[in-house]
Amino acid sequence: MLWYLLGRSSDTACLVKSQVAVYPGGCMYIHFKRLKSASYQGASLFYDFGNFVTCPLHALAVATIMQTSPSQFLLDQLPQGSEMVDVNPVSSRSLREILEAPEETSQSDGNDGPSSARAKKKIGVPGIQAYVNRLLQKWSPVCSLAGMNLTSGLSSHSFRRGAAQNANGNSKVSTPWILDRGGWSMTSVSKAFNYIVSTTQEDQQVGKILAGWNSEAEPCLPTLRVFDPVVANKVQQLQDSLFSCAFGFAEPLNLRDDVIEVLMAVAILHYHDMLKLSPEGPYIKHVQQKIRQHGISEPELASWSLTMHSDLIKRMERPRPEKQAALPSVNDVVEKQTVLIKKQMDMISSLSSQLDELRQRMAAMEDGGSALSKPTVTTGVADAVDIASGPESETAAPKRRSSPKSLAAVWYEWFSSLSSKTKRNRRRYHEVKVTVAFMRIFLPRG
Repeated sequence: MLWYLLGRSSDTACLVKSQVAVYPGGCMYIHFKRLKSASYQGASLFYDFGNFVTCPLHALAVATIMQTSPSQFLLDQLPQGSEMVDVNPVSSRSLREILEAPEETSQSDGNDGPSSARAKKKIGVPGIQAYVNRLLQKWSPVCSLAGMNLTSGLSSHSFRRGAAQNANGNSKVSTPWILDRGGWSMTSVSKAFNYIVSTTQEDQQVGKILAGWNSEAEPCLPTLRVFDPVVANKVQQLQDSLFSCAFGFAEPLNLRDDVIEVLMAVAILHYHDMLKLSPEGPYIKHVQQKIRQHGISEPELASWSLTMHSDLIKRMERPRPEKQAALPSVNDVVEKQTVLIKKQMDMISSLSSQLDELRQRMAAMEDGGSALSKPTVTTGVADAVDIASGPESETAAPKRRSSPKSLAAVWYEWFSSLSSKTKRNRRRYHEVKVTVAFMRIFLPRG
């Protein structure tokens, strides 16, 4: 947790259950207080798909399952600090206050001396640094024998420095985002800049890097909604038993329902990993006792884990939706409209020039056609003139061939014009007669 919060060891003493929630985007958001600077801050926690040992959600799940009594703190095994307070009568105090009361108390003996007059509540420095350093000194030799080479000289403050350096290794993460998540005290100008960029989205970028995700990835959280109603009922019973100290009490002592669901899913996913890591550990013994009480076998638990793992991979590999384009500004709209209007004007001018060329061609064709059609104004009149003129006209001017005619024109000419039947132009008369006779063959009644 120190690694993911970029925090000092004393910051973990202020993690309470009521300030944990599941946020959109596949993250769990925790709001906590920096003990040294006395400032409240939020941090995004993501599911570490690659390594369950360093996954913050798995650590919270194990810590919550191992709680033996209701507590408002997420990590109730940590020392909460030493206070100098006056002891009230036991009858006027609740059981929870007695259980969570510090061991060192000053009892007033009724003397009104100077020391008793100044007896006020004093908050001492929590002894969490010594607790973390003691854990590191205890397990460093064990990890070395197991082949895990830890960095030499680790202390409670190493996580804060190492996490900041790891997040700063990604070029897409801005340095002010890291400083804001770490809660470093800065000058007034830098603080003002931090206030501008201090948003949940920027904090999620840092959280993704710390959890092993790409800054552009879309993480997702494990869920219990993939089971059918029968299996979901058994999982719910096991969840109520494992998280009995985290729900059903007053508001400060409870975790949200969606938070418990995510922690339960993570615990099922990595139960066999924890079993392989420490078969005789207190966590494994506690979980095995609970699953035996509900008649759940370990193969059945493994099938649940496989189902959730498959669903998680499927959701991770689904295609990413296309990002919605940003709304254009007024200047962009005006610029695009100007370009479109210019293209339309160019197209109109091109069409106008083409239309002028077509008009010129049509005029030229009409002039040429009229010059050729002047000697023969109409077909019937021209033929009548030729037939009526006789040999004088043939000697006076050379003969011209008439243009081809349609069958309908020949049919109309034969039955409407009497000049073709005078036999003065025998060739013409013969061609028209043969054509009309040929057309009569195809008529129904001849």
